[in-house]
Amino acid sequence: MKCLCRSLDLLNSLVISIPRNFWWAFAVLYAGFLLYVGGTPGSDLPMPSRLPPGSDKVLHFLAYSGLAALIFRAIYPVDPVKPPRPRWGAWLVLLIPATIGAIDEIHQIWVPGRSSEFADFVADALGGVVVLALGLLFRERNRRLVASQRTLIRPSSRG
Repeated sequence: MKCLCRSLDLLNSLVISIPRNFWWAFAVLYAGFLLYVGGTPGSDLPMPSRLPPGSDKVLHFLAYSGLAALIFRAIYPVDPVKPPRPRWGAWLVLLIPATIGAIDEIHQIWVPGRSSEFADFVADALGGVVVLALGLLFRERNRRLVASQRTLIRPSSRG
């Protein structure tokens, strides 16, 4: 257990030390990967032939949640007291995955063996909504935690 905690601390310090521009680069590369996979003909996809109905919506949700998480991390600083850059960053976390999902669905109209479904777009957009909601929720919790720790640590004034 002690080893696991050290590993998580190391991973956390590595994630914190990654500059914001790299998170944007990861997001752009990941978005390109999503569009590449979306443009792959259905016969070339390494998917099991018998998936339960609607399971592709779960895959869409998870894939675009990943994109939204990268964008959220690029916009919102690790320190929960610092404001996001840009201030309207929450809109980017919602709009970028939804826009890329829409582009992907429109593009799939012309891809052999693929279909364009509005429900796929909804799953893509919901990925961004859920990541933003959870991200802001955890950020607020961390902000309160940091604020309470700062009040506990304040040195008492000596008279």
